[in-house]
Amino acid sequence: MDTGLSYALVPPRDIDDIVRALKEQNGNFTCKKAGADDLDMYQCKCDQQLFNKVKPLQIKIGQKFFTLPVSAWMSFDDS
Repeated sequence: MDTGLSYALVPPRDIDDIVRALKEQNGNFTCKKAGADDLDMYQCKCDQQLFNKVKPLQIKIGQKFFTLPVSAWMSFDDS
């Protein structure tokens, strides 16, 4: 059964744009792919201070803009 989850995933080229923007906005972000081959999950290294500077993600679907808070697409783990 297809749950439709694949439609909720971000295309790899868009992930590259997000990673590039994180580096440009915040400097010391280093990100690498961390998920299995079929899941484009990334792990980024930064400290709490840098993470707190990450801005919400803004996307445009059709003619409408949506804003996703950082907590909806990224989390901080200090371990």
